Amino acid sequence: MDISDVAINFIKEQAAKYNLNIQSHTADLTELHNLRWTHKTFDLIVISYYLDRSLFPIVRSLLKEDGYFYMETFYQSPENGDRKISNQYKLQPKELLSEFGDWTLHYFEENEQEGWQSIFCQKQ
Repeated sequence: MDISDVAINFIKEQAAKYNLNIQSHTADLTELHNLRWTHKTFDLIVISYYLDRSLFPIVRSLLKEDGYFYMETFYQSPENGDRKISNQYKLQPKELLSEFGDWTLHYFEENEQEGWQSIFCQKQ
């Protein structure tokens, strides 16, 4: 899911090119009440440079057992505090580890100079 038709079209093209069975949909995550996810589960969920903490429990419920989750977004880095992004849109240090620490961790990084945090984990 992505709000951008361009992103969804790119995913569809890549899926066709590599013969992958990927279902993609255009959606606005700020309108969660309009989405019908109650009966769907996913093998992979990716969130990139978008932070809405209310999505964390939704990710937990939508991801299939043994499914993968990847997220990368800004965080409140001590070395990069001058970015012109409100702190409400930045993760706290190690916040993703706190939120998804009960899953199998495959990768975690906080890049203090660039001011981003990323995690790749598996629901177990």
